Amino acid sequence: MTDEYEMTKCSLNGSVTGGFDDFVSFAVMQLSLSPNGKYLCAATDASRNIIIEVGTENIIRDLYGHKNDGFSQPRVAWSSSGQYVFGNT
Repeated sequence: MTDEYEMTKCSLNGSVTGGFDDFVSFAVMQLSLSPNGKYLCAATDASRNIIIEVGTENIIRDLYGHKNDGFSQPRVAWSSSGQYVFGNT
C-alpha cells in the first residue's frame, strides 16, 4: 500500500504580520478535524484556538476567551453537527 502525501506550508499568523512569517509566538497543542472534513481547529498554548479551512491558508476564525497557563493542556472538539467547537482551559 503506497499513499502519496504532500506537505504544504501555511502561516497561522494570518494577516497579522502582513505576510508570511516562519515563526509564531505559540505552539499548536492539538488539531481536530470538523465532521464534514472542511475545517481544522488548532488548540494553542496562547489562549487562542484557530479554525482553518482545510487545503487553504484561510483562517476562518480566531477564538479567544479562555485562559491557559503553564499547566494547561488545551484541547478542542467539534460537536457532531460541526456547528460548535468546544475547548478547555
